Amino acid sequence: MANRKRHPVHTRRGFTLIELMIVVCIVGLLSTVALPEFQNIMLRSKQAERELMMNSIMRVLNEYTSSHGGKFPGGDAPDLPFNPSEEPNGKKQPFKMELGHWKDLGWAPDGYLYYRYEVQLNGDGDLVVTAKGDLNNNGLISFKEIKFRLMDGMWQRMSESSYGDHF
Repeated sequence: MANRKRHPVHTRRGFTLIELMIVVCIVGLLSTVALPEFQNIMLRSKQAERELMMNSIMRVLNEYTSSHGGKFPGGDAPDLPFNPSEEPNGKKQPFKMELGHWKDLGWAPDGYLYYRYEVQLNGDGDLVVTAKGDLNNNGLISFKEIKFRLMDGMWQRMSESSYGDHF
C-alpha cells in the first residue's frame, strides 16, 4: 500500500457569514454610541479656542494700554475689526494681521481659527470683545461678548453674554 497523507475533512479557512454579521452589528452599535460623544468633544474644543483667544486678546490689550498711556492700537478707540474678515462658515480661517491695527499688539494667534474676533468701545466706555462663529456648519452663528471696564488702570471683566446657535 502506498503512503497516503490523510487530508483533514473539516478544516476552517475563514469566518462564517454569521460571525461576520455579528461583528458588523457590534461595530454598528459601538459607533452609534461613540459618534455623538465625538461630535460633542469637537464642539467643546472649538469653544475652548474662543475662551483662550478672548482671554489672550484682553491680556495683550491690557499690556498694550498700560505701556502706551491708556491709548489703544489705533488711538483713543481700538481699531481692531473682526478678524478673520470672512463670515464664519464652519471652517478654520487665517487671522490677518494687516486688518485694522491688530499687528500693533505684537501678538498673533497660532494657526487658523473657527471664530472671528473684534474689540470695540461701547457708549458706556466699556471695552467689548466679541467672538462670532459657525461651529457646526449649519449656517447659524454663535456669538459671545465679554465686557470690560477700566478700574485702577486695568481692564477688568464685568459681564459676558452668549447668544445665537448653542447647538
